[in-house]
Amino acid sequence: MHKQWQDILKFLNEPKWPNRVSFYILFFACVSLAFILSIMLLSAFFPKYNFLHTGINPDNARYMLSALIQSLAAVVAIVITLSLVAIQLSAQSYSSRVIDVYRKTPDIWILISIYTTTIFLGLATIKIIGTNALPTNGLVSLEFSIFATYFLGFFCFICLIPYIWNTLALLNPSTVVQLLAEDITEDKIPKTEDEKRTTLDENNPLLPIIDIINGSMMKYDYATVRTGVNAIIIQTGEILNNENEKKISRHVCKHLEKVSILALKREDEESSSILLIGLTEIGISAADNELKGATSSVINSLSIIGEYAAKKNLKWTTHYTLEYIYLIIMKSIQNEWDWETSASLIYFNIIVEKVIENKWEGTTKFTINIFKIITEEATKNNLDFSLVTTTDILYQIQNKAKQNEWNSIAKETNREIEKLKRKQRIKSKKST
Repeated sequence: MHKQWQDILKFLNEPKWPNRVSFYILFFACVSLAFILSIMLLSAFFPKYNFLHTGINPDNARYMLSALIQSLAAVVAIVITLSLVAIQLSAQSYSSRVIDVYRKTPDIWILISIYTTTIFLGLATIKIIGTNALPTNGLVSLEFSIFATYFLGFFCFICLIPYIWNTLALLNPSTVVQLLAEDITEDKIPKTEDEKRTTLDENNPLLPIIDIINGSMMKYDYATVRTGVNAIIIQTGEILNNENEKKISRHVCKHLEKVSILALKREDEESSSILLIGLTEIGISAADNELKGATSSVINSLSIIGEYAAKKNLKWTTHYTLEYIYLIIMKSIQNEWDWETSASLIYFNIIVEKVIENKWEGTTKFTINIFKIITEEATKNNLDFSLVTTTDILYQIQNKAKQNEWNSIAKETNREIEKLKRKQRIKSKKST
């Protein structure tokens, strides 16, 4: 039962037209019920009181309705002004593209509709006071019309509570990001490079979230950076399939890659780490779903980021990039993707070469250990092409280690090469 109530509240709270219209109808019903109960209690304590037969003073009625209408007009003007200011501040903080989120939010339009209806009902009621257009008493009467106007005026003021609550929620960047992420669909992502050139950037569903990530990075707001990256990861995972994997993955990876490079230019390794983890999650998910194109796109982007980090002498980012690529390579080996694993190893080696150029001996030892594990797993899965690529890379590392006078690394690499040679000889004897 508790779970059902939570689902109902979640449905009513979603900023979509059916959800919010349902909420305000239910809210109106609850306020009306509270009014009816109040009147019933009042009638029980004061039996002679009848709210539809209290008599009308035309001047007093016109004055009260006029004051109510003016109050409603003033309040709705203030609310709209403050809402626009809040939208402007949010757009300045993150991106002008978030204005579309507020424009599509139904709460402000529903609130304006309620206020407009009440104001014009009040004006119509003022017009018929003193005429014989409606009877004085009864359910369909002038007195009931005045009461309905008062009640709707009260309801308008009460509506400010959920409106302000939801407006404040929309000022939270995580809420805006989640709403923007819903627009990331297969149909909205450009299919080809030519289409990207002829399509306005404003139509790209990733750009608003990327703008928010960039703005958050500038303010070192890592929580929002993580929220934006996670939203892209989740939505990308939902739309990736065998037919669109190359198109979607290239598009998403290029955007995350550019943002990560921007973070590294500012030497913001924390933001870059969040983006690297996001790319890695996409790569692992793609490998688990046997999407070769998406996995290759992620490896390519990670290698570019790792190479740039090495050029900037950002040791820890480079180290973690190597580790993340290794995790995806292991998934490729488990899937027995021989050619793809070999290509990934080549991308991996691009970063390793920069590591050796920077003379990071510890990171180089780390990569040797990675190659040991890769060769063992590749041997178990009979990935011959990948083993040849691994051997070539190890030869390169050995030669460069000798040049840097890293004797222990050179010996370790040589032992691994000899192991590979022995395994290849044993395998060739068995095959003959």
